[in-house]
Amino acid sequence: ELVEVTGVWDALARRTSLFVGGSFSAATVGGVDAGSVLGGAWNRAGEFSVGRAHRGGAWSDYWPGYLQQVRVWAGAMDSGQVTTQVVGA
Repeated sequence: ELVEVTGVWDALARRTSLFVGGSFSAATVGGVDAGSVLGGAWNRAGEFSVGRAHRGGAWSDYWPGYLQQVRVWAGAMDSGQVTTQVVGA
């Protein structure tokens, strides 16, 4: 089953939001985990990676499934913009 998952980092608000199927699911604020979903703010220096974690200088925690159609935008999207991307309107 294909599921659309969108993570949004808003640097100004220091907020990470998670959307599943275009609907808001959970958020973290100021790096304090408010949903145990994305683990708060992260260090955005270095290379961009999807489907794995970087801990203790090594890659780990690989995603156990398939990733398809990964897209990246410059700037944070609000919930309306995320929904538009999911439904293709």
